[in-house]
Amino acid sequence: MRIRPRRSLAPLLAGIVTLAACAGSADGVPVSEQAQPDNDAPSVVATDEALVPETTTSPSTTAAATSTTTLLDVETGADVDTNTEVDENRAPPTTETTGLASETGAAPAPDGLACWRIEDFGEEAADRWRVINDGVMGGLSEGELTFNGGVATFAGTINTNGGGFSMIRTSVLRNGATLREALEEAEYLRIRTRSANGRRYELTVQDATTNSSVMHFADITVSADSAWEEPIIPLTNLDARTFGTSRPTLAPFELDQISTLGVILADGLDGPFSLAIDRIDACATT
Repeated sequence: MRIRPRRSLAPLLAGIVTLAACAGSADGVPVSEQAQPDNDAPSVVATDEALVPETTTSPSTTAAATSTTTLLDVETGADVDTNTEVDENRAPPTTETTGLASETGAAPAPDGLACWRIEDFGEEAADRWRVINDGVMGGLSEGELTFNGGVATFAGTINTNGGGFSMIRTSVLRNGATLREALEEAEYLRIRTRSANGRRYELTVQDATTNSSVMHFADITVSADSAWEEPIIPLTNLDARTFGTSRPTLAPFELDQISTLGVILADGLDGPFSLAIDRIDACATT
């Protein structure tokens, strides 16, 4: 199944208003997110929400991005990790440990972790996840999300001329679990993923206690060799940003109030991208 964002006049108008408000800024940053996902919607639809990419400055000499999108050749059945024990249910961890070491994660993680599956990109994943591109601010980036055999592929082309980001996001996980339910007692996220280009993808989360313009970010460290990796991402000490600017004085992210979870590419570079995600686990120390 393939999911593309739906474009409408409202996002364009919102982008015009935002650009006027941000006149004089060298960053050309987008507006803040405003609308929340409609969980009853049959497909993924982009609204007039805006993202906060860390790097949006694009020199006038930057070439327009190619329209060719390079997709990963995802083999969904032959390369399955069977070495890690995972609780397939949503219940928080008890005493079962994985003995993981963070070799590819964004930050060091303890050796002993208990993990449980929160997203497997099964049959109903297309109803939960959606794509948001930079069209809200007049951008030209293109991104889409496809599902094949339990693997989600987030792919497209970034164009920094007027925008520079593409994002996938959800507020509900498998079996209808809310983010708060699925991440209760979690300290880390572990994402089984691979990339053909090694670009700088980031985890994004929001909580219900702060203004909708505030988003929290953490690096998703992946290499460019197309091999499956499992970066482990701490859910503490996240980078709070508004309008593309880091705000270290803002209140820290509150996991028990989480409202959205996503992956964004906003690395300030033009060109195609592709990131395959096989599953997402929540983990805690034991």
